[in-house]
Amino acid sequence: MIGKETQNIEVAITKKVSAIFTDRMVFQKVAEELAEKIKKLILERILAGYDLESRKFGNYNVSYNKKYAFKYASKKFGTTQFASSSTKDKLRLTGRLLSSIDVKPTGLETQLRKVNMNFLVFLNDPTQIPKAIGLQSTTGVARNRTTYAKKAYTFLGLAVRGPWRDRENREIQKFLLQKLEDVITNKIKVKV
Repeated sequence: MIGKETQNIEVAITKKVSAIFTDRMVFQKVAEELAEKIKKLILERILAGYDLESRKFGNYNVSYNKKYAFKYASKKFGTTQFASSSTKDKLRLTGRLLSSIDVKPTGLETQLRKVNMNFLVFLNDPTQIPKAIGLQSTTGVARNRTTYAKKAYTFLGLAVRGPWRDRENREIQKFLLQKLEDVITNKIKVKV
């Protein structure tokens, strides 16, 4: 008799969990919170000075006067959340470009025991798009309008390989497991 009651409880829980996965509204809020988490992970990696390949950004040009550039940018554009007067040798992405990075969920598909979420990483300040394109390009343009080969600094998005990809994947998995646990606990009440 006890075995049959246990089976009935398992079937009831399985049905309720399956119903949760087909409810779009449950996962819409999770997708919005995950977008914020993804943005935080991208900014952490960029501020640490790593690109999508988990490679360190290159050095500043020897003739680049970082302090002068910071003063100029502060006067012309004002300081931002990511303003920096760093004197470190490695390139740092700061200022308006970093402040304009945003992530939003673009697609949500719920199926039986499966949820697919798509996200868009974009710059919400259109004046920063040419700067981002220039940084991610392998061709630079000098003041005399001649072109030269340079390293591309790909930074928009989650890391695609290396230790940063592994770290970001772990953080996202941990976040999703916690959210799924919260959703299931809130939706399924067990009466004892």
